[in-house]
Amino acid sequence: MLYRAARLFELTSQHAYFEGAPGDFITWQPSAETRETLAHFRLLFRPVLNGAVVLHEVDTRLEGSIPVVSLTPELELTFVGHARNRHFLSYSSLPPRSGTTLFFSNRAGHEEDGTKFLHPDPFAGPGEQVRWVAEAFDFRLATPAPEPVFEVRSLSGRTVHRTVLRAEAGAVSGRLQLTHAPPGAYDLVLDGAPRERVYMDPSFAADPPAAVAVVSARTLAPEMSFLGADGLPVAAPPQYVMAYAAAATVWRYVVVPRTDTSLDENRIEVRDEGGPGGSARFHFAVTGPKAPLADGTPAVVFESTDAIEFRALPYRGIRLRTRAEEDAPFVTAIPDLPNPAPGALSLTSTPARPVSEVFTYL
Repeated sequence: MLYRAARLFELTSQHAYFEGAPGDFITWQPSAETRETLAHFRLLFRPVLNGAVVLHEVDTRLEGSIPVVSLTPELELTFVGHARNRHFLSYSSLPPRSGTTLFFSNRAGHEEDGTKFLHPDPFAGPGEQVRWVAEAFDFRLATPAPEPVFEVRSLSGRTVHRTVLRAEAGAVSGRLQLTHAPPGAYDLVLDGAPRERVYMDPSFAADPPAAVAVVSARTLAPEMSFLGADGLPVAAPPQYVMAYAAAATVWRYVVVPRTDTSLDENRIEVRDEGGPGGSARFHFAVTGPKAPLADGTPAVVFESTDAIEFRALPYRGIRLRTRAEEDAPFVTAIPDLPNPAPGALSLTSTPARPVSEVFTYL
């Protein structure tokens, strides 16, 4: 009997931060339970840059790509992703939330121009950030009901825990133990309405992953499955994508004089000329009269009029320009101002307006 390997599906991660400079920012591996499932169904796992490929074995004596072991609609595979850099969230457009992992699934994905995303929006967002928990964990949910029905449901809709709770001060709380439940994502439900999603897997206790991806054969949208209606792998193996947007902040350049403290804000400017033909991609405006630093040194502050996305390849052509007189033309003093570092926020930042700051001398 001769076998060959055929692609079942591919899992890949994209990140706008690495546009033009692809890097290894996340590694994927099958969970412990999925390793056993792969072996049972004669599936092969192959890691690739920021993703993985899953193959199935085909009997070459049969016509077409018939798996050696039949694949069932209940087949579900879980993969865990660990960030290669501890600053992963700093250069991703995601709110910093401790104790969370990103949860992706083709059950909640969407297809756009032939690409199958494992999230409903163009990029991963707060909706994919779920609380990571061990077998025993605490919960607290607000509710107007005096005695709501509390349930814990798996994504397939199976209820693994159900009880009636008594509310106190407009909320129910307690400690939940899912000792006999298999690892996976669960919804905490009050009176039939999902209120919070958690991901439970005690094996992650020592090293919680940055992301978890679940790929199921049975989905609500048939185009998101890797199996067709006949139960065989689809002719065009799907590529499942997790896309991350790059973090963006207002960029602030604080221009500090080296010697001349009479620096005139009307005779300096920050100008972007790094676009095609020297055009401006970003615009900067002086924030007002000179502002003294903590030691009393006057400084001129420029801010971008819009938030700027960070890139692994820094933007070139953001220039500091000066002129001798107010009516004289500007000339370049510094051709490439440094880009601020992702995560290096100014003390003036607010959640609604993050600001990254760079000091430069003139």
